[in-house]
Amino acid sequence: MARAGVQTRDEVLAAVVRLLGDVVGEDYLDEVPVTMDTSFSADLELESIEFVALSEKLQEHFGDDVDFVSWIGDMELEQIIALRVGELVEFIVASTGGCDPAEDAPDTEGGPEAEGGPDAERRARSADGRQGDG
Repeated sequence: MARAGVQTRDEVLAAVVRLLGDVVGEDYLDEVPVTMDTSFSADLELESIEFVALSEKLQEHFGDDVDFVSWIGDMELEQIIALRVGELVEFIVASTGGCDPAEDAPDTEGGPEAEGGPDAERRARSADGRQGDG
């Protein structure tokens, strides 16, 4: 079943680690810590059949928006061999419309963005205009 809602990179990474544990065994992952920089080939030594199993797990968990097979099918062999967990996480975040809260954090330097986001000033002007019309 696909998980609903916007997810951060950390949430997606945690899900990918769980799914990898289902594919290669959690005991194996205890020996090889998985981070955004972990290589599927060099670090995890994933075989092609394990990529297939991971693809199925990804689709079950994230739904049809995460088309791992098409994504990896567009890559050259060298890209697949060099593929890192972080690249998969970024693909999933982009495919599911997820975001990283750090990217959407308000500007702390001051101004309307710091007080309520980029539309705060426009909303305030709009509210002022409505009050004057009545």
